[in-house]
Amino acid sequence: MIRFLLKGLIRDKSRSRLPVMVVAIGVMLSVFLHTYVTGLMVDMVEMTARVSTGHVKIMTKAYADNADQIPNDLAILQAGELM
Repeated sequence: MIRFLLKGLIRDKSRSRLPVMVVAIGVMLSVFLHTYVTGLMVDMVEMTARVSTGHVKIMTKAYADNADQIPNDLAILQAGELM
């Protein structure tokens, strides 16, 4: 059965080109989109890590205790005057 199918593909080139092209384009799009989305996610994680760990953050003790919740009511007020 496989020999019969291979003979048919070899004999009629117009029938075999379209499926091969469709599969090749589908694979190329899948690989491109996978790498694009993966790159975006990794870049977002790296940028977030740089902002979270690369800068000195000045915060009150109460804010530091609840930093994962990002409490605005415990933020330092009038920081412009302190700078």
